[in-house]
Order: sequence, then C-alpha cells, then structure tokens
Amino acid sequence: MKAYQKAVVLTSLLLVLSGSAFVQAKAPTIDPAEDAKHPGPPENVLFWTPEQQVASYRSTNMIFPTREVAAGGKTLVLPEQLRSLGAIKFHVASQTLTADDYFVEQNVAGLLLIKSGKIDYERYGLGNTEDSLWVSFR
Repeated sequence: MKAYQKAVVLTSLLLVLSGSAFVQAKAPTIDPAEDAKHPGPPENVLFWTPEQQVASYRSTNMIFPTREVAAGGKTLVLPEQLRSLGAIKFHVASQTLTADDYFVEQNVAGLLLIKSGKIDYERYGLGNTEDSLWVSFR
C-alpha cells in the first residue's frame, strides 16, 4: 500500500475515535500563515495534537501526495440569502446550547447550509476562511 493510501485508511479511523478525549480536545485557532510550523508527521496521523490537526487538515497537500481536480465546464454560482443562526438553541445530551456555542465547543472548521438552492448560512472557525482548503473524511 502506498503511503498516501495508508494515510487515507488511517485518517478514516478518526471518525471511529470521535468519542475519545483526544479528538474532543479544544482545537486552537491557527493563522494559516503559521501552518508550516505545526505539521503533523504523516506516520502518526491518528495521534496528531489539536494544533497539528488544524494545520495539517488545512495543508494536507504539503504532507501527502494530492492532485487537483479541475472544475467542470459548467459551474453553478449559488445565490446568498444569509441569515444569522448563532442564537438558535438546541439540546445535546443534557445541555442546551446555541449554534454559536456548539460551533466553538465542537471545534467546527466550517459550516455551509444551503436551503432552496441558496446559501442560507456560512461560517468558518479555527482560522479558516471561505478560501481555505480542508481535508474531508467520509
């Protein structure tokens, strides 16, 4: 198995470990310009510190072999109909949280809600912006 294939298999395991104290540690906000100072060693991807996770998920292309997938010939620009959802309250286990609380408590890197073909809510965390790259696991 090639190194990047091993990394994909190992990083997919992070989803299984989501209940561990390690994964739930508070993730820091790191300036993307500082990512190169916090790389996670590829061979230890399951044991990256929160700093290494933030910096490395945003700059995976500097750690593992990647390739760019070009946009198709016809792209769709979604219109925006943005609204504030941060004060909405919901229950998680025995807690009542606002969306803003949950965003911070769960170290959300970004959230995009699309409703009726329009961007309804868009927010970024951990130092990310709409132009940040971020590895996605499914």
